[in-house]
Amino acid sequence: MKRLGIVAKTDREEARTVVPQLLDWCAARGIQPILEKETAGLCPQATGPVVGRSELPAQSDLLLVPRRRRHAPQHGAPGGRPGGGRSSASTWAGSAS
Repeated sequence: MKRLGIVAKTDREEARTVVPQLLDWCAARGIQPILEKETAGLCPQATGPVVGRSELPAQSDLLLVPRRRRHAPQHGAPGGRPGGGRSSASTWAGSAS
């Protein structure tokens, strides 16, 4: 996986924290984050591709819609345990590293 499409519910306060964490996670692993336009508004300092929601699937190898965390992050995955947590982020984090 080289390109991760990220779209968040921008009205959720958690998105303001989780999206920057995901960008850092991607940078540490050499993954190109591709932000949906509204999601990019949460991270004005972010560089890289910003696309419309309808364009995101064609530009990405994997799409991620972060969910609210229900437990503390573990194993270096943003949002939870790889493969077994309750967060969407945890589903892909373990297999991508």
